[in-house]
Amino acid sequence: QGGNGGAGSTNKGIYEDSSGNLYSYVSGQLTSIFGSTPGTLNGVGTGADIIDGGAGNDHLFGLGGNDIFVFEITDAGASDVDVIWDFNRLGEGDKIRLTNNNNIISNTDINSIIASQVANGNNRTIIFNDGGGKQVSIEVKNIGLNLVVADFDS
Repeated sequence: QGGNGGAGSTNKGIYEDSSGNLYSYVSGQLTSIFGSTPGTLNGVGTGADIIDGGAGNDHLFGLGGNDIFVFEITDAGASDVDVIWDFNRLGEGDKIRLTNNNNIISNTDINSIIASQVANGNNRTIIFNDGGGKQVSIEVKNIGLNLVVADFDS
C-alpha cells in the first residue's frame, strides 16, 4: 500500500494467498466501488458520475463530484424505495434526474413532486409515479433543506 510503485515487467508471476489478505483487500476495494449488497450503487472516486437507480430498492452513493442520480419510472415497480446518501447541491452540484421513457420530465411535473415532499429531520422524501401503478419513493438523506427545482436535471 502507498509508495510510488515499481518498474513494470512483462514476466508472469504467481502469488499464493495462503493468509487470505490479498483476497480480503481486493474484495474490499471492489465492494467500495460496486457496493456490498445488491441494490447498493456507488459512484467512482470524485468524478461526475451518472448513477441509475434502476429497478427495485436501492442505496445510492455519489462519492464526490457533480453526480446525477437517475430514476426512470418505467423501471420502477409498484412501490420501490431508493435512498440517496450523499446528495450535495452546493459543494458538488449534484442533480436528480426523473425520466419517463428516457425523457426528462417537465418542470411542471417537478414542481408538483417537490410541492409534496416530506421532511423527516434532515431527510427529504419525494414520490415519483406514472399514475398507472409504477412508483418510486426517493429519500434524500441529510440534505437539511427542501428540494427545489434547481436540484433537478431538467
